[in-house]
Amino acid sequence: MQNLTIMIVDDHQLQLAAMGVQLKHLGITNLISCMSGKDAVEAINNRHVDIIFCDLIMPDMDGVELIKNLSKYQYKGVLVILSGADENLISTVKHMSLKLGFSHVYEIKKPASHESIQKILDDKSIYEKILNSDKQKHVTLDDFKFALKNGEIKNHYQPQIDYATNQMSGVEALARWIHPKLGILYPNAFLPMMLEAELEYELYRVVLRNALYDLSKGLISCKVSINVTQKELEQQGFTDELLQLCREFGVEPKMLTIELTETGIYTDSVELVTNISRLRINGVGLAIDDFGTGNSSYLKLSQLPFTEIKIDRRFVSNCYQNEKKKSIIKSMCTLSKSMDVKLVSEGVEDSDTWALMQSYGVDVCQGYFTGKPVSVEVLNQIELD
Repeated sequence: MQNLTIMIVDDHQLQLAAMGVQLKHLGITNLISCMSGKDAVEAINNRHVDIIFCDLIMPDMDGVELIKNLSKYQYKGVLVILSGADENLISTVKHMSLKLGFSHVYEIKKPASHESIQKILDDKSIYEKILNSDKQKHVTLDDFKFALKNGEIKNHYQPQIDYATNQMSGVEALARWIHPKLGILYPNAFLPMMLEAELEYELYRVVLRNALYDLSKGLISCKVSINVTQKELEQQGFTDELLQLCREFGVEPKMLTIELTETGIYTDSVELVTNISRLRINGVGLAIDDFGTGNSSYLKLSQLPFTEIKIDRRFVSNCYQNEKKKSIIKSMCTLSKSMDVKLVSEGVEDSDTWALMQSYGVDVCQGYFTGKPVSVEVLNQIELD
């Protein structure tokens, strides 16, 4: 934590100083304080910064303009929106920031409490992102292709916990690149090059084989969810290949759930519907991932035989403080129960969110609060315990 470089941008001198004192008490020694957006942009061009705490309401260049400028100058660090503005406005700015490509965006109401700052600095995904950004500079597309073919891509599994029983009911398989020199590389280190080279299907195949191997060896005893895109599900022979691999590994197809990610414009092509229908006939589960964020979510739900709805983490994050998010989640609960479809909340990171989801009747919890993604060896130990 001490090695992080953090910038605070606030036109109010007293609050700027108070925030600096709190960060120093938390062990941060590399601090940059800016009283305007213009000063912040100039500093970003001259120094590396890991985290920016940004006020919204400032003269000359407000926080919204500053965030757009940070994106323009390709700032890749963590963004924390710090403001006393209306929570709906803060949520809108957070949404804009995500649309601009910021992967880690947080919000804190002013005046910032010690606990709210500590919570962000304790988020392990921040350190994974910062470490990964540095490692990304040292890998190439050829390295990734080699990794796909030579067993360097491994599955980590994130537990899914049943709210009613508090037991693990499933896991989601997530790809990790175990680099021989750089260690663990997370998806943001290789997804951009993978997408550009259109290697999504190759990665899916590796993740599927890894999951089937782990299931066949008894290392996992619950269902495994695997992410696919519509493009992959439209591949001719998708279902035949999956079922053949299940036979080869001696794994029942019912042990798998295919998660259809909410990306792109949904089209109900014949091949897509054929593959999904055959998967369901053979007992494979079907989840709609990131529900409510993509195109034609409800149309998909009405036309395809989903067994599971996954609430996008953007609705779940800090939902106990946001009435709009609460209303949306309640409506999803009503919808899932009326359709007899399992509802999973993604991105649960604290006890308050857990308690709220449980009180609403959500079926399954997934998030760092109940378990981060881990290797199959660690997962196996969790299951034994």
